[in-house]
Amino acid sequence: MYLNRRKNRLEYADYSEFKSYFVTICTRDREEYFGTIENNRMKLSPIGEIVNQKWRAIPGYFDDVKIDEYIIMPNHLHGIITFIDREHRSINERIRARLVSPPEPPLKRNLQKLPVIMGSLKSGVTREVNRMPEAAGFGWQKSYYDRIIRNRKELVLTRKYIRNNPLKWDEDEDNRVNR
Repeated sequence: MYLNRRKNRLEYADYSEFKSYFVTICTRDREEYFGTIENNRMKLSPIGEIVNQKWRAIPGYFDDVKIDEYIIMPNHLHGIITFIDREHRSINERIRARLVSPPEPPLKRNLQKLPVIMGSLKSGVTREVNRMPEAAGFGWQKSYYDRIIRNRKELVLTRKYIRNNPLKWDEDEDNRVNR
């Protein structure tokens, strides 16, 4: 089933750079483990609460990571993760530093920050959920989806999309009623 799956990451991008990333993580087979939408609002299940707790804890493990807008839906999570420059260098200082030193090739994928964070989140949630007898069969879709947020306008639009996601659940193709 996953043999011919296309790669989601940009080949030459370094997913450790000081940028914002819009990520979507889905459950295996889009099973609705995280709760339900009631009156256009997400009501988290116990598994959804675990996902919420683990997502919010990410900055505690990575001190140069900020969690922005996010929503946990019945079978997926949308969120914005921002890698911040703890040295508080301006964009011009960062550009100058790159011009002075030779460019380094991007780190291997398994060493880049975004894949490490996503893998840690998924394994942490799975480890805790597997202790729950009612969670038999829980699993994640392989990998995750991401998009680099390139400017302020995209950031504003992405935040709006995330906030409005529960309002569109009735028409969502991932809603089991619509499959």
